[in-house]
Amino acid sequence: MYTGDKQKTQDLYHEVQNIAFPKNKSDPLLREWVKPGSNPIIVPEGGINDTKFRDPTTAWHADGHWRLLVGSLEGTSRGMAYVYRSRDFKRWTRVRKPLHSAATGMWECPDFYPVAVDGWQYGLDTSVPSSKHVLKNSLEVGRYRLLHRRRLRWEQGAVRSGRPRQRRAPPAVRLWELLCFQDVL
Repeated sequence: MYTGDKQKTQDLYHEVQNIAFPKNKSDPLLREWVKPGSNPIIVPEGGINDTKFRDPTTAWHADGHWRLLVGSLEGTSRGMAYVYRSRDFKRWTRVRKPLHSAATGMWECPDFYPVAVDGWQYGLDTSVPSSKHVLKNSLEVGRYRLLHRRRLRWEQGAVRSGRPRQRRAPPAVRLWELLCFQDVL
């Protein structure tokens, strides 16, 4: 699965989800891919912002359905994680309600994965029955300040004397280069 785009107007494109298959499954580098004529297989509908609809997760299979998340933006500030499901990996249907949303800007590259609760030795082993799930996503640069219950926070900029100070950086600098983690317990 990958995000593609289709021209909507002269200067505007809308994003869709496509599929491709390895041309030679025995090639360890998977260098060549075949795109079927059935693309796109997921299109934004029902009021979803079609210019901010991207980054499908790796699909997982459970209860007879494939599922995946797609990141999006509602309005100007609400990040969304939409869930889609399919029985055959060809026809996809959006689940009625998003998995989660928050006023943090566009959600890029959402991911949803299990983590074992019975000790660290199992890690991300999805076969372990007692697991919790983690929703992870990347946020638009400059659109966030998350505070957690334990007062752990991610801030943009540098920290001195427990107070964040904005670092002057060009807008093109990657988000992870702007982050500074501070534990203020």
